[in-house]
Amino acid sequence: MIRIEKHGKTIKQKALELGFYTVGFSDLTQPNRELEKFYDTWLEKDFHGEMHYLKKHAAQRFKPDLLVQNAKSAIVVLAPYNHGKPQLTSKYKISRYAVGLDYHYVVKQKLSDLLAFLKTLDPAIEGRAFTDTAPVPERYLAAKAGLGFIGKNGMLINPEIGSYVFIGELYINATLEYDKPLEGYSCGECTRCLQACPNNAIVAPGEVDSRRCISYKTIEHKSEFEQPENLSGHIFGCDICQNVCPYNKNAPVNGWQEFRVKPEIAGMATEDWEALGSSAFKKQFSDTVLFRTGLRRLRRNMKQITKTQ
Repeated sequence: MIRIEKHGKTIKQKALELGFYTVGFSDLTQPNRELEKFYDTWLEKDFHGEMHYLKKHAAQRFKPDLLVQNAKSAIVVLAPYNHGKPQLTSKYKISRYAVGLDYHYVVKQKLSDLLAFLKTLDPAIEGRAFTDTAPVPERYLAAKAGLGFIGKNGMLINPEIGSYVFIGELYINATLEYDKPLEGYSCGECTRCLQACPNNAIVAPGEVDSRRCISYKTIEHKSEFEQPENLSGHIFGCDICQNVCPYNKNAPVNGWQEFRVKPEIAGMATEDWEALGSSAFKKQFSDTVLFRTGLRRLRRNMKQITKTQ
């Protein structure tokens, strides 16, 4: 068994040097039956909608060895993206996490650098980097590693910087000295996120029906809308439940430079979006998460907003 407990402080310092706001270690060898049961019930309710991959790869979510052979530990990091509410020329709204460079590439590159550093400590270390790209219970692992708590809107909330963060993980085949969950922090009696959601997607504290969620509707829902949908002006994502959260009210504007709003997005007028062609879309947005959703769905969302205004 590979043990690197003595290098814990060195690893955390390296993660901070790479720009991550904070880092924690979580044990992957201890199953959480309660979480598995909650997830299975969530799937049974069809709250995942058209995200069939969530059901297809459900087993991998709770069996780390299916993702990384002999997985022992998760090194969990937070990458802040908060640069304030994006100032967009267009009437169309875009979630603040989507106005900069594609976080999948940015965060995973930093995690790859961290993995390379781990190999200098012990060449036998093997691992794999994740950030919203595989069946990984990211928010649970982050909470378990003491990086925040899971709020009533289902988001990870860090008491110091709120919820405008990307979560990244390194699964490795080595043991560490594990961190403990935070104590004394919660949403308390606050229900602002439940009240603010236009479509009542947060059906219970910590439980979201994706099919009602604007982020799901604008990004994951692939087909045409069969009936009028309330998108609240959004063509990609939604920040409503985060914007009303008290933990975000005074959160520091400390996002990575890569996640600043791109001029190509900020400067586009409403008519520019509506006239956007496929070649221009690829040229301007191939390095953003907007490109993953595709121009067809963005056009569909714009059309829906026009219909319901």
